[in-house]
Amino acid sequence: MHRFRQLVERSRMEEPATAGESLARALELWQGPAVADFVDEGLRELLAAGLEEERLAAVEARFRCDLRSGRAEVAVPGLTEHVAAHPLRERGYRLLMGALRDCGRRAEALAVFQNARQTLAEALGTDPGPEL
Repeated sequence: MHRFRQLVERSRMEEPATAGESLARALELWQGPAVADFVDEGLRELLAAGLEEERLAAVEARFRCDLRSGRAEVAVPGLTEHVAAHPLRERGYRLLMGALRDCGRRAEALAVFQNARQTLAEALGTDPGPEL
C-alpha cells in the first residue's frame, strides 16, 4: 500500500509519459481485493472502500496520461472496459469521450455521453455534472 501510494504521488510530479509508467508500476502492485486478509470484517470494509477509490483514481490517472501523451487510440479499449465496470464514475465517461474525440470518433463520443446520461438518471435520478 505504501509503495503504491509513493508511486502515485511521484506520478503527480512527472511528465505524462513518465507519470503513466509510474502509475502502471503502482497498479501492478495491486493484487486482488484490498485488505482481503483482514479478519475484522468491519475494519476490512472500511479500509477497502478507501483503497479501492485510490486504485480507481490511479487507473483513471493512467488513462489521462495516455491521452496527454497522444495515445488516445491505445486508451479507448481500456476506458471502454473501465466505464462498463464502473458505470457511475463520471470521470471514466469523460476520459472515454475525450479519447474518442481525439481519435476523430465524435459520434461515438456523443453516444457515450447519452449512455452516461441515461445510466446516471436511472441509477441515481440525476443528470451528469457540468464537466461531463
